[in-house]
Amino acid sequence: MYSMEKITIFIIETGEPSFQQCLQQVKNQSYKNIEIKIISHTYPMWKAFQRMLDECDTKYFVQVDSDMLLYPKAIENLYTQITKNPTRNAISVGWLWDNDVERQITGVKIYNHQICVHFPYKDSISCEMTQVKDMEKHGYVIDVMNMPSNKESCFGIHYPCQTPEMAFRRWERNMIKMRKLEWMTWLAKYPSQFYEQLAKDPNNQILKAKVFGAMSGLSQANIDDNEANYNVENQSYRRYSSLLGDNSIGPKEMTLYLTDKCNFKCVFDGNPCMRESETGTPESGNISIEMLEQILDRFPSIKGCCIAGYGEPLLHPKLKDLIDILKNKKVFVGIITNGALILQKMDTLKHDNISYISISLNAHTRELHENYSKTKTWDKVLNGIKALKQENVNVGISCVITRQNVETIPNYLELANELDVNFINFLNVLPHGNPNDLNFLSSVITEDCVKEKAMIEIYKNHPFAHRVKTWIKPISNKNPYKCQSPLVSIGVDAEGSVSFCRRIDPPEKKNGIFMENDIWFSKSRVNLLMNVVGDQKNHKTCQGCFGNWQG
Repeated sequence: MYSMEKITIFIIETGEPSFQQCLQQVKNQSYKNIEIKIISHTYPMWKAFQRMLDECDTKYFVQVDSDMLLYPKAIENLYTQITKNPTRNAISVGWLWDNDVERQITGVKIYNHQICVHFPYKDSISCEMTQVKDMEKHGYVIDVMNMPSNKESCFGIHYPCQTPEMAFRRWERNMIKMRKLEWMTWLAKYPSQFYEQLAKDPNNQILKAKVFGAMSGLSQANIDDNEANYNVENQSYRRYSSLLGDNSIGPKEMTLYLTDKCNFKCVFDGNPCMRESETGTPESGNISIEMLEQILDRFPSIKGCCIAGYGEPLLHPKLKDLIDILKNKKVFVGIITNGALILQKMDTLKHDNISYISISLNAHTRELHENYSKTKTWDKVLNGIKALKQENVNVGISCVITRQNVETIPNYLELANELDVNFINFLNVLPHGNPNDLNFLSSVITEDCVKEKAMIEIYKNHPFAHRVKTWIKPISNKNPYKCQSPLVSIGVDAEGSVSFCRRIDPPEKKNGIFMENDIWFSKSRVNLLMNVVGDQKNHKTCQGCFGNWQG
């Protein structure tokens, strides 16, 4: 057994929760002479499959999607099967038990690379079948094994509907394929079955997503003959999840605008902070303990809270008490601060319910820091970061990157390494106020900024680039509109006003207050939602916000 030739196992993953379990199942195979290669986030699917042909250096390889959980002898049995006719068998196909449709389906495959490499994948509604037809025309065999009699006799489990989004997209795509491909018509009975199951279990979000995904696939008037691209946001799912699905029950995250007071007067590349702009920000005061309790009672769906706000959150006199309340409600906390008060607030910032502290540090030298913050707090900020590191707090820094300062990224990486921060966020400038403002347009990095984009790609190879959690996302003027804010987020200030944008628009009275019964389906939220799914374009700042391209 263990003298058999090496086989390459390609695991194709796109963020499925079962990835680690899938990987472990592959490692537990009885056939031990394997090399595992991971193909991550390669879209459309035909490009991921083509990478197997391009990157394989063994005679045989196996394709395993990360929603496949193989039984221990799966690879051994596949190898035994394909080597029965090594000159003509191009692919041998094993069966999986699909726990979605509760039946056997053709699934895991072993490929003869010496044959398949001559038949590249092409973009089509089913790239695998296009390749199969080409190989069969040349006399090669696609060896589908006999269907096993039960679940235990299969090669493993197919686990395709682990989240509502996976369920929606699968059944939307299944119905599209069924309408175009004659061998997929066996799927026709399932939408009605799912509907009947949902009637008995109406709170089952996976079942609900299957039903509405199938409806979406059945109702589309124009169907492309291309393979699905899962890198493109599925706007049908986003609309569904926001108004009918798992995001319709209320916000999952919250931004607390704790205070309207600030100890900085920032001006960055000619763009003043919202507090210092002509329109300014509302004078809302400080959020009270009672109000926070009301917010959390009103929205039990909230699981995470970002403490930020108009001003500097560390100026709030009851910060520790507020964090205690969030902990009692099992809501994890992140804090965004300018860092000047860290040493004064160290007892609070060591709180065990704080998952991260991000320091807005838009400079890598004392002089630059003084110029943009209009303060002399450089030493306080750096010493505060060092103190947090000594307390093992998960602390990072963020910096706004523009066309004017992009070349300073290496200097910033050097500073971050010296401070030994846990993470760095490099952020594109946001269009506070008017997205057509000349200062903004001259600063923001767009898809057309060839020079700046090339520099960023070079900097990604810097020795300290591993500390970067988020790189600059150039803004575009085309889909796929990825912003998640109105799907999952609510912002609240001390007056109770709300916002459904977590980057640009602050809470305002015109948006309503958090206690309104229908606030999660208010005109303000639905309007923003329709903008970030591409249906409307009246919310102009969305077009200039990196969040709409990054998510």
